[in-house]
Amino acid sequence: MASGGAVQSLALAFGVGAAITLLGDRLKQPPILFLLVAGFAFGASGLGLINGDAMGTSGLLAVVSVSVGLLVFEGGLGLDRRTLARAPGAVRGLLTVGIIVSWALTAVLGRYVIGLPWDLSILLGSMLVVTGPTVIQPILRRTPLRPGLHSALTAEGILIDPIGVVAAVSTLEIVRLSISRPGATGPLMLLEQYGVPAIAGLGFGALAGAAAAWWLRRARRTQQLKDQTLVLMGLAACMISFGAAEVVAKEAGLVAATVCGMLLANAASASAEEMRRFKETTSVILVGALFILLASRVELERVRSLQWSDGLFVLLLIVVVRPIAVFAATVRTMLGFREKLFASVIAPRGIVAASLGSIVAIELTALAAEVQGRPDLAENAQRIESLVLLVIVATVALAGAVAGPLASILGVRAGEPNGVLVVGGHRLGRELARELIAQRVPVKLVDTNAANIARATSWGVPTALGNATDARWMEEEVATPEFGRLIALTDNDDVDGVVTRWAAARFGAGRVLVWRRDDPSKLGDGDRPGTALQWGRPLRHLLFQMDSDLARCTTWSAEDPPSTGAVAAAALLPGGDIRLIDGGDAASAFDGDPPEGTRFVGVVIGPPPKPAKRNADSDEGS
Repeated sequence: MASGGAVQSLALAFGVGAAITLLGDRLKQPPILFLLVAGFAFGASGLGLINGDAMGTSGLLAVVSVSVGLLVFEGGLGLDRRTLARAPGAVRGLLTVGIIVSWALTAVLGRYVIGLPWDLSILLGSMLVVTGPTVIQPILRRTPLRPGLHSALTAEGILIDPIGVVAAVSTLEIVRLSISRPGATGPLMLLEQYGVPAIAGLGFGALAGAAAAWWLRRARRTQQLKDQTLVLMGLAACMISFGAAEVVAKEAGLVAATVCGMLLANAASASAEEMRRFKETTSVILVGALFILLASRVELERVRSLQWSDGLFVLLLIVVVRPIAVFAATVRTMLGFREKLFASVIAPRGIVAASLGSIVAIELTALAAEVQGRPDLAENAQRIESLVLLVIVATVALAGAVAGPLASILGVRAGEPNGVLVVGGHRLGRELARELIAQRVPVKLVDTNAANIARATSWGVPTALGNATDARWMEEEVATPEFGRLIALTDNDDVDGVVTRWAAARFGAGRVLVWRRDDPSKLGDGDRPGTALQWGRPLRHLLFQMDSDLARCTTWSAEDPPSTGAVAAAALLPGGDIRLIDGGDAASAFDGDPPEGTRFVGVVIGPPPKPAKRNADSDEGS
């Protein structure tokens, strides 16, 4: 069958990639292996309907570079200060010592196990230092880990991609120069190849990120923010910084895109939270299409020609190189031995490694046709690309299969999540969130109203600006591992119904409560999984009473309940467990008396108690 043209190949790659990704989500497995199989099936060794080479070398490389730039930008949006602060030492170590050790040991394996020349072995080592957020994050969502370990693996996967790309492309350029112009390499050229992309990327990324963050803060103050505005501003900042950095140095754009995303995440957190939504569809489509396009170029004969030494190389990469790199990088950090052991096993490679494999194979094959004296160059170029795909398959399959059981065996799973998501940023939601935070309960308040979010933020309440009925956004961006309960307080039947059904499936029906008027007959059985505050009147009446100081959120002990009417939302047990209370009656939450030391958080109806009068006689006598 004739090989597919450029338009046909692109269209099928995007469509098939999206469909395969849906299949992976349905099976709760990383879709990468399915995408590679689809690429082989539709590519040169299969039906011939998709041909990644149909766009030409420059066209394919341009599509790959820009797509990876968007992917690292959305990864940068996920790295705010709170994420990085959970394991700063481990992150720094993995991105410095870890990269150097992994690069050096992989190069040694390439030389003495695979038999590659030293220059290509060093190049191979630079390509395989990356892991990748597109494969790490789905695994971490299925396997909640301790916060420090979770943050270390997440940050490594995001930040190591641009570092690895700059290292690999710069090394490729040095290899090209050393082959085509022997004697041209030197200290100044090495500094230029490695230093200029990093400096240019940092500069342009910081400039674009700071400008975009300033504009978003200004727009938020004037209430001019819309979803489309956020998406366009994020895309503009990312692509302008990417393109400007590329003018100065090749592949500096990836560094710029990452820095730009990180600045937006930290300088305009509420806007960045909303902006991340644009990547949900974009990143899924790009990853799926890229994997299929790149896999379509690989002929299965090359895979069948892999030798036992190639398998040994992959095995040693997994059981020797990664553990040594992790333990060397995390000396004197907060990660314990078991956490380091888990990180040593879980290092799946993703789309960036696949992209680098194709870029290197294309460039070295073209170089082999131009130079004399390196007859092995073209063959080794194809072998390197096949090796990278083999590493991707092996590491993704291993991580997907053992992450959950290994986390349980090593005891590195996150503890019982006791955080509470509060949906509804009006005064009741804000006061309830603030009261829970005062009792050391992790809380995040979700609302679509920017003014409510701004008020909650000024109270010190962590927030998420967005639509709580968007299940994918809630799953990927809001419901981080520390959250295991939800209270919906919108008083909107449609919104509360969607939110609580999602939360019941995510956390369990007993961990979801919702505002409801005293008329449950309006709803069918199971339509809402719980009742948080059953008061008997519309929510606006309670909000009016709160504004009039006739009701307030507070905390009381089981031994000293309020003398006026009270509607409890949660019971805080002495051991740290949280129990959401159905119907608002604190006594009904327990079969007998609540354990000694139990505290309740909820709404107390009635004016606040007056301060006790001072005894004038006693004061005078003292």
